[in-house]
Amino acid sequence: MRETFLYSGTYEDIIQTLGRWRILELRSLLDKVEYKFSYQAFAKMVSKLERLNYVGSIYYQGYRKYLYLTEKGLKEAGLEKSWPINKEVLLHDLICVNVFSYLLGLGRFGSGGLNLEEEETLSGLSNSFIGTRDQKQYVFADAITLFFSRKAH
Repeated sequence: MRETFLYSGTYEDIIQTLGRWRILELRSLLDKVEYKFSYQAFAKMVSKLERLNYVGSIYYQGYRKYLYLTEKGLKEAGLEKSWPINKEVLLHDLICVNVFSYLLGLGRFGSGGLNLEEEETLSGLSNSFIGTRDQKQYVFADAITLFFSRKAH
């Protein structure tokens, strides 16, 4: 039997928040969603989204669970033009999210998020941070570049 799931409320907040930030550790996601109940209840909600293939997860450094949207989740978040997580450049995405979260935490921006569209946008930069302050938009380029060598040393 096929399970039908119409998400709303916190489920929708989880999907939209992951759509805005690309990849987040479970505790950071809980904080950004501003879920007021227990961590365990929140983790169960995330597990349900994982089971229904809206959200994927990966354990980085062996113990921290990071969550991201699958292709199905990206579609539900309205991010069809975004690219799915590539596990080969996972560290790059984690660094970007942490740096841009830090910028928001400084209190200089009222809101912000990552621009994740594959094609260039009004800002001219894909994979950049867009912050708003005093009804003005500021764009920060992703200056984090990783080079991977496939040659054995």
